[in-house]
Amino acid sequence: MPDSIAVEQLEKKVHDLTEEIEKTEKELEKLHDIESLYNYQVTEGPYINMYSSKLLYDLQNNDVESLNERSHEEFRFEEKNGEIYAITLGNERKITYNDDNYIIKRWFIEGVSFKQNGNEVEVTIRPHYVDQNGDSVQEDRYFKLYFIKLKEDWYLKDISF
Repeated sequence: MPDSIAVEQLEKKVHDLTEEIEKTEKELEKLHDIESLYNYQVTEGPYINMYSSKLLYDLQNNDVESLNERSHEEFRFEEKNGEIYAITLGNERKITYNDDNYIIKRWFIEGVSFKQNGNEVEVTIRPHYVDQNGDSVQEDRYFKLYFIKLKEDWYLKDISF
């Protein structure tokens, strides 16, 4: 017959192992969530890159109609005096600076950050500008694009600098 000290030690060991199992299961669940988000990003990332590039291409060509096709219903672009403005909830921001004679020649996607829910993403883009002579123009302007997924498609929700 086991003595009471040995039983207490075994009960403590069982308790400690049970706590360790619960802790490990929680960590495993977190890792599964990270893996799911990663797989989602691998699947959705190319669409975000494509839509971001399309948006800048449309800005480059002052194609307001095309810009608005991929925009959320509460967000739109308008052309005023040869410049493009982003308009959302009564807030208006100038997006292009054509009066400076700067042209977006190309752009670099610096980062893509999916929100935890997976239905929102923030994209940081560094545009490369040239002047009317084709010479590079040093610009410290970055675009931040905010996309939201509605049903099966991504729409531009906002833009900032």
